[in-house]
Amino acid sequence: MKEATRLRHEALERSPLLARLTSSQLSHSEYECVLRSMLGFHDVAESRLAQVSDRLPLDTSVRKKAHLAARDLRHLGMSPECIAAIPRCASIPEISSVDAALGLLYVLEGSTLGDARKVAGSVRYD
Repeated sequence: MKEATRLRHEALERSPLLARLTSSQLSHSEYECVLRSMLGFHDVAESRLAQVSDRLPLDTSVRKKAHLAARDLRHLGMSPECIAAIPRCASIPEISSVDAALGLLYVLEGSTLGDARKVAGSVRYD
């Protein structure tokens, strides 16, 4: 799966906005844009996983991230109404099998681990 998605991962990693995420010059509005995108994707992905969660060999509830993005957006001053109006990703297909759910979890966990490594590598400790 890693090789099959390699080109998409590389394109995403070249995204100017994501590149700025690890920059010390990341603006408030850029960070808000990242959070909006994360919420729009994770909210739908988590909903899709919930459709088959009873058939999965693990607890997906501890892996949820949409509520964290929404919390950060509220902390940045966005109203609950504006958060609810954020466009959601329309290209995530319905999940009807355990294999498809595990594939989606692979993407979600990989993005979390990859982002964490990138951010950790850019943090300066004084």
